[in-house]
Amino acid sequence: AWLSECLARPGVPSPILRVRCLALGPFTPDDLESSTEDGTSEAQLSTIPPNMLRSGQYQLIFLLDMILPLLKSLNTSCTSTGIAPLIHKPELGSQNLDIQVSFYDPAFRKSDKAYLRELGHVVHDEEQNLACDETTFFYIPHGPMSLYAKLLQENYCSSKLKGLGNLLLFGNHLTNYLDQPPRGKKDSSLSLMATILENRQLASDYPPKEVKAREGGPPVFNDMCLQWFPRKP
Repeated sequence: AWLSECLARPGVPSPILRVRCLALGPFTPDDLESSTEDGTSEAQLSTIPPNMLRSGQYQLIFLLDMILPLLKSLNTSCTSTGIAPLIHKPELGSQNLDIQVSFYDPAFRKSDKAYLRELGHVVHDEEQNLACDETTFFYIPHGPMSLYAKLLQENYCSSKLKGLGNLLLFGNHLTNYLDQPPRGKKDSSLSLMATILENRQLASDYPPKEVKAREGGPPVFNDMCLQWFPRKP
């Protein structure tokens, strides 16, 4: 209910045509993996804390079982009521509201990638451009400040239609980084984020407590919330 209410608010990008999951972290048990693609040994793999794997598993389940079905349902509802705009793609017909889902994390292991690909999702082996030429839902559970800064920069400076107005983010609250003390090389990312956030309105909404954490389990979402740059009428 919380997420559907947020997505129905005025100014929220819609319909969502792409979902990009970044920085999810490894989530498959170590016994499914003998080595990573970069040659990490079994001994090194065994040092991955179990709570980190559980956190990634919960976050993946939330994306696959709750977020994606809701986004697809909203797109279907918009189409049936005539609310959604026509998305013209000559190669796909006059209207295409299917959601393209992709994953990328340099920390993924072979077993993580194999599992996601078996589900029919795209898993990138290399970092991709973050500019949004379509309304895109970014799901970033463990992203560093540099990733958020790059996401903002590529869409703030993008020549693509609407730029930041195409971006919907479920991740750490961006303004929290502005309170951090300078940390050497991070200064440029911090300065960039501050400039963009000063010039563009950022709307946000935190999930209810029952979504943010599981009693007796690891913290699943920490300070994550839904954020967007309201589109102008």
